[in-house]
Amino acid sequence: MSAVEFAAAGLATHEKADYTLAPERQIRILSVSPDERDHSELMQILDELSFHLTAVRSGREAAASLASAQFDVILCECRLPDGNWLEILNRISAATQKPLLIVTSRLADASLWAEVLNLGGYDLLAKPFNRQEVRHVLTSAWVQSANPVRRASAAGAA
Repeated sequence: MSAVEFAAAGLATHEKADYTLAPERQIRILSVSPDERDHSELMQILDELSFHLTAVRSGREAAASLASAQFDVILCECRLPDGNWLEILNRISAATQKPLLIVTSRLADASLWAEVLNLGGYDLLAKPFNRQEVRHVLTSAWVQSANPVRRASAAGAA
């Protein structure tokens, strides 16, 4: 099942839209975490879906990747060796095409989730990663970013 089919299966019938991907189109994800296990776990979770994962270990490496390539989604560990997720959020806020930011943390709680959402992040994923939850959040994020009208109307309703 493609990532888009997976995402579309989670939408209500009246919300379904055509999110087909060209065979060469992959959903580009930047994974920012100092922990190599996070990257390898994500690779295993996303193995048969149309995701292309770029793994970096610090805010500095993330900045370099963001300067040289475009990403649809950023998965960022809450705390980095040289900063935190807020610095990544600030960096992408000036971008023309803003990737959606999903924060990851072992200490994921309602307070951090509210902070992420209130400051402009897309979602929070708890670690250790749950395969189904990661797939759901990432595909939902991609569908959201692929449909700017829906994204804008959701922001206007808030």
